[in-house]
Amino acid sequence: MIPTKHARLLTRLGYVLAGALAAWAAVRFVLPWLAPFLLAFATAALLEPAVAFLHRKCRFRRWFAAGACALVLFLLLIAALAALAGRAAERLPALLAALPGLLGSAADAVRRRSSGFAASLPPDLAALLQNVGGALSASAADAAPALTRRALELLSGLAGAMPRLLLAVATYAVGVFFLSAGYPEVKAFLLRQLPAELHRKARTVRDALRDTLQKWLRTQCLLTAVTFGELTLTFAVLRLPHAVLLAAGTALVDALPVLGVGTVLLPWAAIELLTGSVGRGIGLLLAYILAALVRSFLEPKLLGRQMGLHPAAAALAVYAGFCLAGVGGMIAFPILLMLAKQLNDLGYVRLWK
Repeated sequence: MIPTKHARLLTRLGYVLAGALAAWAAVRFVLPWLAPFLLAFATAALLEPAVAFLHRKCRFRRWFAAGACALVLFLLLIAALAALAGRAAERLPALLAALPGLLGSAADAVRRRSSGFAASLPPDLAALLQNVGGALSASAADAAPALTRRALELLSGLAGAMPRLLLAVATYAVGVFFLSAGYPEVKAFLLRQLPAELHRKARTVRDALRDTLQKWLRTQCLLTAVTFGELTLTFAVLRLPHAVLLAAGTALVDALPVLGVGTVLLPWAAIELLTGSVGRGIGLLLAYILAALVRSFLEPKLLGRQMGLHPAAAALAVYAGFCLAGVGGMIAFPILLMLAKQLNDLGYVRLWK
């Protein structure tokens, strides 16, 4: 006979495992089928304030207000995608044509510098350095065709997936219209499926999550502003043309998920060093180091101040997130910790005293 305490523990573990398996199955199999409808429902929720205003204040029929708002949204999305596609179609052929020359120039610069440096080395080290330079030159020569081939494969795969993609987009567009037209009824139906107590808790958790995301976004805006100021000052000292615009673009890249300021500054510094602009290249490297250090120092303090967390706890969340899930974990783990603290303060969970 298993003791009662152990039986309860095994039962709870079974529930946890069953829940995890069900969640995995839902994400793996069900979510791809429901993705257009879930995205359509989220879009309808975003459009609801405008639709409700047109329906109540302007006395439009709800289906007409929903159709008008959805049409405006789709036109804006199509215009943005068309602009991006137009720019890509305009610049991509020129970039692909110039890529072999750029890589060849960089390889020649590396080979010349390595040859000059090798003259002052012992013969064995000089031969090794020349072999490395030759290998780099050969790799650079092969890189451009490989990149071109990879781009063509990607375009071919995208063309093959186009029918399914078009069907998903059409399903999403139809779903946005119908879900927005009947949004109050759909929302009321979904809420009726939840018990009253669970509904109340879900609403509280939703409000806590929204508050957490707002505070996280405010922190990221402050960090982006600090990075913009640092880069503007650095670019002005380096006497770069259009320093403010360059700093704004680099800070915007730094604010995007996964990307960082090194995405722009490190390749830029490498190009400057290889082409002989040593001072500018070192300045860009110093700008990257300064921006990374300031962000690493300020982010835990700002997150802690926004949510009442100790800066060490916020820093631990950032570091643990990076170790467990990479750059995405650096974003997700602090948000989860802030949400857990809010739920703990509200009494919905008891993670610590």
